[in-house]
Amino acid sequence: MPFTPLQSSMLAGFDYDADVKALKLRFRDGHEAVYLGVPADVVEGLDLADSPGKYFHSAIKGRFTAW
Repeated sequence: MPFTPLQSSMLAGFDYDADVKALKLRFRDGHEAVYLGVPADVVEGLDLADSPGKYFHSAIKGRFTAW
C-alpha cells in the first residue's frame, strides 16, 4: 500500500504491507516506527478514525511489537 496521509496533529500518515502485516507510521515530528503483526482491520480503523492519534494510543501502541 502506498503512503496514506492522515489528518492528525500527531501522525503524518502510514504505509502498510499486508503480506507481512507491517504498519509503518510516520509521525509529524519526523520519526518513523514500524509495528509488526498488525491486522488489516486495525489499519482500516486507523485510516477511518476521527482522531488517528487517539486510535494509535488505544489500538496500536503497546499492543504490537515496534522497531
